[in-house]
Amino acid sequence: MARWVKKRSLAQQEQLCRARGTMGTGETLKEGRTGWQNELEVTKVLLAGRTVEVKEKDLALSETEATFHNTRDELHVTREELRSVGITLHDTEDLLSAAKTKSTTWYSLLRLERRKVVRLRGHQPRLRDAVAAAYNLDTTSRDQRCRRKSPSLPSILAWTMTQIQNFTSHLILYQIMVMFIVYSLNWSSTTFYYL
Repeated sequence: MARWVKKRSLAQQEQLCRARGTMGTGETLKEGRTGWQNELEVTKVLLAGRTVEVKEKDLALSETEATFHNTRDELHVTREELRSVGITLHDTEDLLSAAKTKSTTWYSLLRLERRKVVRLRGHQPRLRDAVAAAYNLDTTSRDQRCRRKSPSLPSILAWTMTQIQNFTSHLILYQIMVMFIVYSLNWSSTTFYYL
C-alpha cells in the first residue's frame, strides 16, 4: 500500500535542520527532498520541479491548496518522482487492499489526485472505483461538475413561446377585468341618474 518511508534517521534529520536553521517540532523545512518525518508538522517536498507543502498525516496542501485548486495547472508525478521524496507505491493488489482497509495515506493521495494537485500516472479505473467505493466518494471531476451546458436554439425558442403565451393570456385576462370594471361603473352611474 502507499506509505511514507524515512530516507534519513531522526538524528540525521535534526542535524540537517540545525544546519538550515529550522530546528524544532512544527517548523517548516525550507527545501530539499527530505522524505516524510512524523516528528515534523509540515514537510516541503519537491515534485516535478515544484515545491509542495505537505501536512503531517494528511498530505493535503495548506496555504497553496486554494491556489493549485483554482488553477488549471496539473502536476504530473511518476512513481520514480514519488519514490525520490520518500513515497513508495506498490502493485495494484496492495493498493486495492489498502482501499478496502481505508488507508489514510492512500486516501490522502487520492484527495490530492481528485483536486488535480497531484495526478499519479498509471491508475487503473477499477482501482479508482474501489477507492471511491470504500470512501463513498464522487468520482466526477470538478470540471464536469462545474461545466454548465449552453442553451440550445430549440430550448430558447420554446422558452420564448412559453413567455409569449403567458403574457398573452394575462393580457386578455386584464382586458376582461378592465371591461367589467368600466361596465360596472357605467351601469352604476346610469342607475343613480335615473333614481
